[in-house]
Amino acid sequence: MNQFYLNDCLGNRSYSCTDLSAGMVKVVKAFTCLARASKLQIDKGWVLEKEPSKITLGGVSLQTVVNNMRDKECRKLFYAYSIHHPIHRYFPLVDEDVLLKAEYCFQGADATNIAIAHHNEGVLLSLPVSKELRVDFLTIISSNKGYEPLNIPNLNGDSADNEKIIERELLDRNYRVTDGLAKLECLAPKVFFSPIFKKRFEELTANDRKSIFDRLDEARNGRLLQPLVCNGTIISHVNPHVAELRIVNPVDIRVYFHESNDTLYFAKLEFKSAYKNSTDQNADIDQAERIVLEMINQ
Repeated sequence: MNQFYLNDCLGNRSYSCTDLSAGMVKVVKAFTCLARASKLQIDKGWVLEKEPSKITLGGVSLQTVVNNMRDKECRKLFYAYSIHHPIHRYFPLVDEDVLLKAEYCFQGADATNIAIAHHNEGVLLSLPVSKELRVDFLTIISSNKGYEPLNIPNLNGDSADNEKIIERELLDRNYRVTDGLAKLECLAPKVFFSPIFKKRFEELTANDRKSIFDRLDEARNGRLLQPLVCNGTIISHVNPHVAELRIVNPVDIRVYFHESNDTLYFAKLEFKSAYKNSTDQNADIDQAERIVLEMINQ
């Protein structure tokens, strides 16, 4: 599961309770929106350094910040989410001495907990009360030489673009650790399979599936998906509504799909050897186009 850490390190400065409360509302709403997507595998319990009543944010007690949130539903959600504490129970330290020696900081404030979240592949929840916090990836710097800066995904709720970037980050993470159709679902925010594609894919051997994913990795590394780029070798346009993913080694497979904005439609797949001639393949492409159009119009 992907875990989120409520960032209480807002830099070495104070903020008004009004701004902090408004920022918390944005963060709660952004998190709630992302957490609805089950394929993102988000733990709906936030990790906190300690219990909420003992935390201070930007010079104001977290309890006061929450009590001053105008959105009552967001207040309820905050308490429903803020259940994982203290931090060390959920984000174990791999090498505490090294981490403490690094003395990571953010805007002049101690950022050790952010470093801990980073080492546990956590995602930050930062109130968007400054331009330094309204970033998609928050950077913390070591006070000592020999330690690289750390960049950690940062959900701040300040814009829809920020939510999309964090969504993509989580999809990428999940793509690397899942398999089968669930792995394909992580290629884009929205992925649909036709019944014929789903059945055919599930009939493939593990090695054949691996060949498809190896080719998809090439496409992803070459930035050929989201947005779609046809290079004529890995991916080609075979008609206005259908793109073809070409798997050539060790098996010859064709995957027919369509991409539109943040959505992928998988229509058909077939072994190249199943086509007796180009007419057979063209007929398959025409069928794939009909399937794509039906899926789009559903």
